[in-house]
Amino acid sequence: MAATRSVAGCLATLNLLEREYIANAARRGEQLRAGLRDLANKTPTAGDVRGLGLMLAMDIVKANDPHENSTPPAAKKSCKAAFQRGFIVARCGEAALRFCPPLCVTAEQVDIALHILDEVLAL
Repeated sequence: MAATRSVAGCLATLNLLEREYIANAARRGEQLRAGLRDLANKTPTAGDVRGLGLMLAMDIVKANDPHENSTPPAAKKSCKAAFQRGFIVARCGEAALRFCPPLCVTAEQVDIALHILDEVLAL
């Protein structure tokens, strides 16, 4: 009985992925990547943007030097400031921010995250 429910749950999840979430992840990933690149182009402490789909990272760099990573405390400060504004972002490595939103994230939520990140990086 329990195995039947487990299989049904797995099939429902696969159906949802195929019907909506994979395509949504591709669209929102492009939106997020473009927004992060825009921030990197206008913000002196935002560096390289990399990743695949919705799983992206952006380096926090020394001002105006995209090849010199900032210090871990600077990335930690950015994470904390984003959290205080309602956006959870994790550090990745020494001085990068990691983005890994759910596959069901909306365009509006991505825009809000980018707006918050823009505020945080301006600090």
